[in-house]
Parts: sequence; structure tokens; C-alpha cells
Amino acid sequence: MLPKKEKTERSIMSLVQAADYLSLKKSTLYAYCHKHIIRFYKVRNRKVYFLKEDLDNFVLNEKNLVKSAQQISEEAAQHILKKDVGGDK
Repeated sequence: MLPKKEKTERSIMSLVQAADYLSLKKSTLYAYCHKHIIRFYKVRNRKVYFLKEDLDNFVLNEKNLVKSAQQISEEAAQHILKKDVGGDK
């Protein structure tokens, strides 16, 4: 008999497993599915499944990135330099 995989090693997860993996309530994950915020698969128009890779991409999406104060300062300085040189009009 093969040992059971840990839930974080699974590549395909049920709604309950995915909600647990993301530390979300099931209702929140259902809402994300309904609004097409997160990728999911629906089998026979009933059960909802997720790929671990899709869940990881959802969390690590560039839109979710919170920049450090240093990154913000550097971007602001670049923007000011560009404006002073006449790059933005």
C-alpha cells in the first residue's frame, strides 16, 4: 500500500482541501469561483476541483504583491527623474 500524500503535496484538491490550503472559508472560495476570480474545474457540473499550481499562482499574483518602502521610494525617484528629463508629458 502506498503512503498517503500530505495535503500540500496534492496536485488536485477538492474545495475543502483548497480552502484549507489557502486558509480561506469554503464560502469565500465558492464566491471566488462564482466571480471567476480563481481558476477551477467542475466535474459533471457538480464537484469543484483546483490545481495546486493554480492556487499558488492565485496567491503569488503580481497584483497581490505589497512593495517595500524602499521599492516605492525607488519607483518614485525613477518617475521624478523621467518627468524632469521630459519623458512624461
